Amino acid sequence: MREAIPFDSGQLFCTPWVFVTFYYPFRISPNDATNLGTYMMSEGFVFWDFGPEWWNCTHSARVAAGESFEAVGTSKGRDWDYQVLPGSHPLYHCYYDMDDAPHGQVWSDERSQKFGDPGYIEGVTADGRLLMIFTNKFYVLVWSDWGVQHRVSRAYGMDVLDPTRQFQFGINTIIFALTQEGSITERMMDTVR
Repeated sequence: MREAIPFDSGQLFCTPWVFVTFYYPFRISPNDATNLGTYMMSEGFVFWDFGPEWWNCTHSARVAAGESFEAVGTSKGRDWDYQVLPGSHPLYHCYYDMDDAPHGQVWSDERSQKFGDPGYIEGVTADGRLLMIFTNKFYVLVWSDWGVQHRVSRAYGMDVLDPTRQFQFGINTIIFALTQEGSITERMMDTVR
């Protein structure tokens, strides 16, 4: 596993896919916002993965993203905006074919519905390039703690989750980030040729 890269690090600009996960509200510094905004507007791709709405993470993610874009002189509505990614989006078809993003949370659909948390994937596009995706499906929990020994599933007395589709979706996001036009990978490959 690669170590964490701070938002204000120069290493960020050599990383074509960044995964950010959290389960509590947070704020980023102005320096972090500037670097992250520059990264996304130039060539980078960020996958924001957070917990359900009832954990109040959505607000933190939107504020951090908005501050990052504002820090580099872009504005919502004019230069970028949030949009729910339809099932026809290439992100769902670039390697594994799927109609929509798979369920992510380990808790049941009943629990999600009880808290009004259907789960979604939103994207931010600028100049035809997908810069980031937001999801409240909390894939990190499925990816990091799955199978017969799944602690969370056992704690809630639920069936064990088969994470195959969740892993496939994660792979799709990486391949999409690596291959979309205008990505860091494209620039790095140009230097190799």
